[in-house]
Amino acid sequence: MSFVKYRLKEVATDFGTTPKEIADIISKFYDRPKSNTQVLNDAELNAVFDYMTKNNQIKSI
Repeated sequence: MSFVKYRLKEVATDFGTTPKEIADIISKFYDRPKSNTQVLNDAELNAVFDYMTKNNQIKSI
């Protein structure tokens, strides 16, 4: 269990994307977040990280 509060807009900033795009990703697996300041739970964060890493892989090292 995570003790750090990680908000939707912070995740979007860290990934260099919009909160709407992160909300769209979450809504594919869970209920859509109600606001950009909503704290995401571990399952939602894992879904975002998995989706972003699978769909934004680098071409080569």
